[in-house]
Amino acid sequence: MKLPMKIFLPPIAVFKEQGASAAFLANIALTLLGVVPGIMHALWITSQRSADGSTLSEPIPNLNVSQIFS
Repeated sequence: MKLPMKIFLPPIAVFKEQGASAAFLANIALTLLGVVPGIMHALWITSQRSADGSTLSEPIPNLNVSQIFS
C-alpha cells in the first residue's frame, strides 16, 4: 500500500487493507475528529500483521459498505 494513500485518504487505505471491519469504522471516526489521528491509525493498522500474514482485524459479518454511506 502506498504511503500517499495512507496520508491523504486514511479510511480508504484501511478499507483496502482490511475491508469493512471495525478498524475501518474506527478510522472514519478518527479522521472526522481530526486528520492526524486518522493518519496515525491508518499507518498503525496497515502495518499490523499476524504471524501467518493475515490481518489482525476480522471483517464485520454481513456488512454491506453501501449501508455505511447511505
